Amino acid sequence: MCSDNTFSQLESLRLYDLSNLERWHLDTNAMPIIKGLHIHACPELKEIPKRMKDVEEKLNMVELYKHM
Repeated sequence: MCSDNTFSQLESLRLYDLSNLERWHLDTNAMPIIKGLHIHACPELKEIPKRMKDVEEKLNMVELYKHM
């Protein structure tokens, strides 16, 4: 879980080879300046957090692989 005001300077997040990751939760103000999201080889991840979908238009690149 990423609560409000955490990772306030994070611009890019990469999630690689996290075979047990099923979901993660972001509060409304977490990662306010995120510009890049890369997800690869996270087979149990069912969806990205609602919060990340809300800022998707602001992201440079979102890589969601079929085997996610």
